[in-house]
Amino acid sequence: MPDSGGFSAEWDRYHSSHHAHTGRTGAGGLANIEFDANFGSHLPQPPATVLEIGFGEGHTLQRLSKRGYTDLHGWDIARECVERAAATGVPGKLKHVNALDELERVGESAFDVILAKDLLEHLPRSDVLRFLGGVHSALRPGGVFLARLPNMGSFFAVMLRYDDFTHRLGFTENSLKQVFTLAGFERDDVAVLNDVLPG
Repeated sequence: MPDSGGFSAEWDRYHSSHHAHTGRTGAGGLANIEFDANFGSHLPQPPATVLEIGFGEGHTLQRLSKRGYTDLHGWDIARECVERAAATGVPGKLKHVNALDELERVGESAFDVILAKDLLEHLPRSDVLRFLGGVHSALRPGGVFLARLPNMGSFFAVMLRYDDFTHRLGFTENSLKQVFTLAGFERDDVAVLNDVLPG
Protein backbone atom coordinates (compact mmCIF):
# COMPACT_ATOMS: atom_id res chain seq x y z
CA MET A 1 0.00 0.00 0.00
CA PRO A 2 1.33 3.45 -0.72
CA ASP A 3 1.45 6.17 1.87
CA SER A 4 -2.11 7.07 2.83
CA GLY A 5 -4.00 9.23 0.44
CA GLY A 6 -3.32 7.78 -2.98
CA PHE A 7 -2.33 5.12 -5.42
CA SER A 8 0.99 4.73 -7.19
CA ALA A 9 2.40 3.08 -10.29
CA GLU A 10 3.89 0.20 -8.33
CA TRP A 11 0.36 -0.79 -7.31
CA ASP A 12 -1.32 -0.06 -10.64
CA ARG A 13 1.05 -2.57 -12.27
CA TYR A 14 1.51 -4.94 -9.34
CA HIS A 15 -0.22 -7.88 -11.01
CA SER A 16 1.82 -7.68 -14.20
CA SER A 17 5.15 -7.12 -12.46
CA HIS A 18 5.11 -9.36 -9.38
CA HIS A 19 6.58 -12.84 -9.77
CA ALA A 20 3.81 -14.55 -7.79
CA HIS A 21 1.29 -13.47 -10.43
CA THR A 22 3.46 -13.74 -13.53
CA GLY A 23 4.81 -17.18 -12.62
CA ARG A 24 1.89 -18.96 -10.96
CA THR A 25 -1.76 -18.44 -10.07
CA GLY A 26 -2.25 -20.22 -6.75
CA ALA A 27 -5.56 -21.78 -7.79
CA GLY A 28 -4.58 -25.46 -7.78
CA GLY A 29 -5.15 -28.36 -5.43
CA LEU A 30 -2.07 -27.74 -3.28
CA ALA A 31 -3.14 -24.14 -2.77
CA ASN A 32 -6.53 -25.37 -1.55
CA ILE A 33 -4.83 -27.71 0.93
CA GLU A 34 -2.58 -24.87 2.11
CA PHE A 35 -5.57 -22.57 2.58
CA ASP A 36 -7.52 -25.15 4.57
CA ALA A 37 -4.51 -25.92 6.79
CA ASN A 38 -3.67 -22.31 7.57
CA PHE A 39 -6.98 -20.47 7.45
CA GLY A 40 -9.95 -22.80 7.16
CA SER A 41 -9.90 -24.09 10.73
CA HIS A 42 -9.95 -20.52 12.10
CA LEU A 43 -13.01 -19.37 10.16
CA PRO A 44 -16.52 -19.25 11.63
CA GLN A 45 -19.16 -21.17 9.74
CA PRO A 46 -21.37 -19.40 7.19
CA PRO A 47 -23.18 -17.14 7.31
CA ALA A 48 -20.39 -14.76 8.20
CA THR A 49 -19.46 -11.43 6.69
CA VAL A 50 -15.94 -11.81 5.31
CA LEU A 51 -13.57 -9.14 4.02
CA GLU A 52 -10.30 -9.92 2.26
CA ILE A 53 -7.91 -6.99 2.00
CA GLY A 54 -5.44 -7.43 -0.86
CA PHE A 55 -7.33 -10.23 -2.61
CA GLY A 56 -5.06 -10.40 -5.68
CA GLU A 57 -6.57 -12.72 -8.26
CA GLY A 58 -9.44 -13.61 -5.96
CA HIS A 59 -8.65 -17.27 -5.31
CA THR A 60 -9.44 -17.01 -1.60
CA LEU A 61 -12.80 -15.38 -2.29
CA GLN A 62 -13.57 -18.19 -4.74
CA ARG A 63 -12.65 -20.81 -2.13
CA LEU A 64 -14.84 -19.12 0.46
CA SER A 65 -17.76 -18.97 -1.96
CA LYS A 66 -17.45 -22.72 -2.63
CA ARG A 67 -17.55 -23.29 1.14
CA GLY A 68 -20.90 -21.54 1.41
CA TYR A 69 -19.93 -17.97 2.31
CA THR A 70 -22.14 -15.49 0.48
CA ASP A 71 -21.47 -12.14 2.19
CA LEU A 72 -18.02 -11.61 0.70
CA HIS A 73 -16.09 -8.37 0.27
CA GLY A 74 -12.74 -7.77 -1.40
CA TRP A 75 -10.55 -4.67 -1.39
CA ASP A 76 -7.36 -4.25 -3.34
CA ILE A 77 -5.14 -1.27 -4.03
CA ALA A 78 -3.93 -2.79 -7.32
CA ARG A 79 -6.27 -1.75 -10.12
CA GLU A 80 -5.13 -4.65 -12.32
CA CYS A 81 -6.12 -7.16 -9.66
CA VAL A 82 -9.58 -5.69 -9.20
CA GLU A 83 -10.22 -5.53 -12.94
CA ARG A 84 -9.00 -9.10 -13.55
CA ALA A 85 -11.00 -10.48 -10.63
CA ALA A 86 -14.16 -8.73 -11.77
CA ALA A 87 -13.65 -9.91 -15.36
CA THR A 88 -13.28 -13.55 -14.26
CA GLY A 89 -16.37 -13.50 -12.05
CA VAL A 90 -14.72 -13.57 -8.63
CA PRO A 91 -17.60 -13.50 -6.13
CA GLY A 92 -18.12 -10.67 -3.68
CA LYS A 93 -18.32 -6.90 -3.58
CA LEU A 94 -14.96 -5.93 -5.05
CA LYS A 95 -13.46 -2.47 -4.60
CA HIS A 96 -10.35 -0.69 -5.82
CA VAL A 97 -9.54 1.24 -2.66
CA ASN A 98 -6.82 2.14 -0.21
CA ALA A 99 -7.77 0.00 2.81
CA LEU A 100 -6.39 2.57 5.23
CA ASP A 101 -9.08 5.01 4.20
CA GLU A 102 -11.81 2.45 3.56
CA LEU A 103 -11.51 0.94 7.04
CA GLU A 104 -12.30 4.35 8.49
CA ARG A 105 -15.27 4.73 6.16
CA VAL A 106 -16.93 1.40 7.02
CA GLY A 107 -16.94 2.20 10.71
CA GLU A 108 -17.28 -0.20 13.62
CA SER A 109 -18.39 -3.84 13.69
CA ALA A 110 -18.79 -4.33 9.94
CA PHE A 111 -17.20 -7.77 9.49
CA ASP A 112 -17.01 -11.15 11.23
CA VAL A 113 -13.74 -12.03 9.52
CA ILE A 114 -10.99 -9.94 7.96
CA LEU A 115 -8.25 -11.65 5.95
CA ALA A 116 -4.94 -10.04 5.00
CA LYS A 117 -2.67 -12.59 3.38
CA ASP A 118 0.86 -11.32 2.66
CA LEU A 119 -0.11 -7.70 3.23
CA LEU A 120 1.28 -6.27 6.48
CA GLU A 121 4.85 -6.35 5.20
CA HIS A 122 3.83 -3.92 2.43
CA LEU A 123 2.66 -1.16 4.77
CA PRO A 124 4.80 1.88 5.50
CA ARG A 125 5.79 1.91 9.16
CA SER A 126 3.78 5.09 9.72
CA ASP A 127 0.57 3.33 8.62
CA VAL A 128 0.78 0.02 10.51
CA LEU A 129 -1.00 1.13 13.68
CA ARG A 130 -3.62 3.03 11.71
CA PHE A 131 -4.30 -0.05 9.60
CA LEU A 132 -4.48 -2.49 12.52
CA GLY A 133 -6.56 -0.05 14.54
CA GLY A 134 -8.99 0.14 11.62
CA VAL A 135 -9.13 -3.65 11.41
CA HIS A 136 -9.79 -3.90 15.14
CA SER A 137 -12.61 -1.37 14.91
CA ALA A 138 -14.18 -2.97 11.82
CA LEU A 139 -14.41 -6.41 13.44
CA ARG A 140 -17.61 -7.38 15.20
CA PRO A 141 -17.36 -8.62 18.80
CA GLY A 142 -15.82 -12.09 18.65
CA GLY A 143 -14.59 -11.45 15.11
CA VAL A 144 -11.39 -12.89 13.68
CA PHE A 145 -8.49 -11.21 11.88
CA LEU A 146 -6.30 -13.66 9.98
CA ALA A 147 -3.00 -12.41 8.59
CA ARG A 148 -0.09 -14.17 6.94
CA LEU A 149 3.33 -12.54 6.59
CA PRO A 150 7.02 -13.47 6.54
CA ASN A 151 8.62 -14.27 9.88
CA MET A 152 11.78 -12.21 10.06
CA GLY A 153 13.09 -14.59 12.70
CA SER A 154 13.32 -17.43 10.18
CA PHE A 155 16.37 -18.53 8.20
CA PHE A 156 14.65 -17.36 5.00
CA ALA A 157 13.88 -13.91 6.37
CA VAL A 158 16.34 -11.88 4.30
CA MET A 159 15.18 -13.43 1.02
CA LEU A 160 11.53 -12.92 1.92
CA ARG A 161 12.09 -9.35 3.07
CA TYR A 162 13.75 -8.28 -0.18
CA ASP A 163 12.03 -10.61 -2.65
CA ASP A 164 9.38 -8.01 -3.47
CA PHE A 165 10.12 -4.37 -4.28
CA THR A 166 6.94 -3.31 -2.48
CA HIS A 167 7.93 -4.84 0.88
CA ARG A 168 8.44 -2.10 3.47
CA LEU A 169 8.63 -3.86 6.85
CA GLY A 170 9.49 -7.07 8.62
CA PHE A 171 8.08 -8.53 11.82
CA THR A 172 9.12 -11.14 14.33
CA GLU A 173 6.69 -12.89 16.66
CA ASN A 174 7.42 -10.36 19.41
CA SER A 175 7.14 -7.22 17.28
CA LEU A 176 3.95 -8.53 15.69
CA LYS A 177 2.31 -9.06 19.07
CA GLN A 178 3.56 -5.63 20.11
CA VAL A 179 1.92 -3.77 17.22
CA PHE A 180 -1.32 -5.73 17.57
CA THR A 181 -1.46 -4.80 21.25
CA LEU A 182 -0.73 -1.14 20.48
CA ALA A 183 -3.58 -1.20 17.94
CA GLY A 184 -6.14 -2.38 20.51
CA PHE A 185 -6.03 -6.18 20.36
CA GLU A 186 -5.56 -8.11 23.60
CA ARG A 187 -2.05 -9.57 23.62
CA ASP A 188 -3.32 -12.95 24.83
CA ASP A 189 -5.72 -13.09 21.89
CA VAL A 190 -2.90 -12.78 19.33
CA ALA A 191 -1.78 -16.25 18.21
CA VAL A 192 1.32 -16.59 16.03
CA LEU A 193 1.32 -19.91 14.18
CA ASN A 194 3.73 -21.60 11.80
CA ASP A 195 2.71 -21.71 8.15
CA VAL A 196 1.64 -25.21 7.15
CA LEU A 197 2.89 -26.12 3.68
CA PRO A 198 1.28 -28.81 1.51
CA GLY A 199 3.10 -32.10 1.22
